[in-house]
Amino acid sequence: MKWPRVIHWGPLVTIFLIAFIFYWSLFVLSVYWPWATPNGKVHHILFMTNVVFICVNYLHAIQHGPGFVKLGWKPDNVKNQKHLQFCQACQGFKPPRAHHCQACKRCVMKMDHHCPWINCCVGHENHATFTRFVFHAPLGCGYAFYLQGMFLYRLLFSGFVPEQAMFMFKSPTAFCFFLSIGFSLGVTLAVSVLLFYQLRSILRNRTMVEEWILDKAHYRHLDENLEPFVYPYDLGWRQNCMQVFLLSWYARGNGITWAVRNGCDQYTLTNEQLIQKQRKRARSRLFRCVTPYSGTYFPVRIGFWLCCTNPSLLDPRMRISEGDTILVSRFNKSWFYGERHVPQPADSAKSTTTSSNGDGKPQRPLMRQKGWFPAKCAEPVMEKYD
Repeated sequence: MKWPRVIHWGPLVTIFLIAFIFYWSLFVLSVYWPWATPNGKVHHILFMTNVVFICVNYLHAIQHGPGFVKLGWKPDNVKNQKHLQFCQACQGFKPPRAHHCQACKRCVMKMDHHCPWINCCVGHENHATFTRFVFHAPLGCGYAFYLQGMFLYRLLFSGFVPEQAMFMFKSPTAFCFFLSIGFSLGVTLAVSVLLFYQLRSILRNRTMVEEWILDKAHYRHLDENLEPFVYPYDLGWRQNCMQVFLLSWYARGNGITWAVRNGCDQYTLTNEQLIQKQRKRARSRLFRCVTPYSGTYFPVRIGFWLCCTNPSLLDPRMRISEGDTILVSRFNKSWFYGERHVPQPADSAKSTTTSSNGDGKPQRPLMRQKGWFPAKCAEPVMEKYD
């Protein structure tokens, strides 16, 4: 078990919910459906089987992780580098379908999304176990809701209260029991929605990141009167499912090369990404910081309204100081998303920058910080970045 991933609010809350709902459901089973009865055996076996599947798949998704690209990775054929993006943070190229996660601070193979409940990304290596977890979680919690609901119904309307259930009439105990019913229903509904999106993603063989890329590709091809963009990884729902769900715990393939449909190649999607990146940089604007920002998620001192219009809490915030220049690529009314602007040296061979300590010896590449910051903290520089 990779304990640093577990010591985080997401896994701790998830483990608490599993244990809390499990305790009250087991109590209900022991009172009204004891193991000695025929119905009791059926309920115990069904419920405990679900709990085992929930725990095993959840812990495996955390322990195994999404599959990270090796630091400094590059393709075997140097000519293929022109088809790939270069990751500044990992100092390597991104393979097809890989993306850099700001939370994990690594490039993730076939990145779907970063999940705070497992404190890591859902990607190539743990996509199957995560999907099995979100399948069994609403199934188990829905079953727990049924058991606890039946228990409450019998307690209120049957006229018979077992001796083991007498303590239910005490206020703290009753509160915890009703809390368990609420948690069971809430988890069932919320995770069922997530399960729907995961299954749709698998059937289409599209990650959440790739959905955004495809949307932009669709409108770009319309604007430029091009042929509709062909997504290269959709092989039909059967083949798509077989790429994720296997009898083995381990994912199919190496996470670098992928099966593609006829008429496409390994770099069909990455070439589209490079074009979109160029268009994004053409739309970007240069800003200069006029008010320092500490990087906090709730900058009350700068403006209370900023706390109410916060962008995604999963995205990073960028600390800026007065005079810093930032290249802004995403805008909304109250917040900007950008990166610290570092001018490229004229003799730079890659899209990296280096610093010098004055003796002519180059230091390690300057890392470009990215994140959101309040819009009122910066003003535009009257020049276009190119």
